[in-house]
Amino acid sequence: MARNKIALIGAGGGIKPLRALAEGLTYAPGDAILVQRYTDQPLFAHEFQALREHRGLSLLTLPGPRRSDGSWFGPGLGRLTDLQALLHWIPDIADRDVYLCGPDQWTYLVECTLAAAGHPAERLHLETFKC
Repeated sequence: MARNKIALIGAGGGIKPLRALAEGLTYAPGDAILVQRYTDQPLFAHEFQALREHRGLSLLTLPGPRRSDGSWFGPGLGRLTDLQALLHWIPDIADRDVYLCGPDQWTYLVECTLAAAGHPAERLHLETFKC
């Protein structure tokens, strides 16, 4: 049976529902990765570290402000595009269920990058901030 791999991608307060998913979803060590964008301090750093140690959650933290209005990544990528960086860090992203939560414009940019990576829309699960 194929294992279900997941990616949890969030920014700012959008990391809160992803924390609950990281704790509650079933996955084998190494089959789940959390990508967290933040400007100043990552939220739930201790909780995610514990999930890394006890459940095998992989962590990718992306600090700092976005490198440009058209990017969802921070500085430090050199000449890599968002797509190149995503595929470098998660080469099998198109085969994963992706749970995405963050500010609207940022989430839109992530969705565009996922589509360019060949990620099927039916495997994208959005948590939105709607009033």
